Amino acid sequence: MNKQRIKVITFESWATTERGFEYACRNPQHVPSLLVDRSPCSDPFFDPYAPDDSRRAVVSGLCRGFVPHEGDEILYITRLSKEASAKRNNARYLAVAHLLAEGRIKNHETALASFEPQHYVSREKLTSRPPNVIGPNHKDVAMPSRSCIIRPDAKTAILPDDPRAPHEYEPHITSYEERSKGTGFKLIGRSKRPRKPLAVAICRVLHLALDWKTAPPFDPNTLPHRINLNGIWAETDVVLRSIGWLDGQPVGS
Repeated sequence: MNKQRIKVITFESWATTERGFEYACRNPQHVPSLLVDRSPCSDPFFDPYAPDDSRRAVVSGLCRGFVPHEGDEILYITRLSKEASAKRNNARYLAVAHLLAEGRIKNHETALASFEPQHYVSREKLTSRPPNVIGPNHKDVAMPSRSCIIRPDAKTAILPDDPRAPHEYEPHITSYEERSKGTGFKLIGRSKRPRKPLAVAICRVLHLALDWKTAPPFDPNTLPHRINLNGIWAETDVVLRSIGWLDGQPVGS
């Protein structure tokens, strides 16, 4: 019998880099939760403004090309900067969200109709859809520039107070539209096959810990080998037991 598996995926939060951590601590009005995704297309289940009973996790694969299938379980973890780690008893990673994929919508265009306006990101006004579901007027639904870090490449991190931020913000958001259609990704290895338009997975939030001071530490030694960009499959009971989330009782933010 095959053991149940869960995919463990890392994401960059405001606690991942020294500069991001410092900016978030200085600007709680713009970054109310350090464990939100720092990207302009931040996943909405990391949003501290969304009520627990209406929060629907959306995985669109814009950054990785990975979209879970119905029945897949996912655990999002975030690595801590040295400063943040020192304040959390030297923990290297924190567990943030445990998801169950309940279905897939074939593309972003079809997915648009399934969302109603609410507080998906840290904006004063309601937004019509999550920022990682691409459609018209994307600048108005993405995470505002004061509340995100832009990464034009793997080595560059542009914080909101960087003079380059106003010039990099809109082009970076525009690039998500290409990715939603399956283009705009770097080819990996020898693969020359064009990507299909990315699907959108709708997930149920089983556990959520948005407070970086209380989120459970995660030990990467519970994984069978080193985690990579696209995550790693591991035994569900081993992973969830290690962080105290095996009981199935939801943990709020």
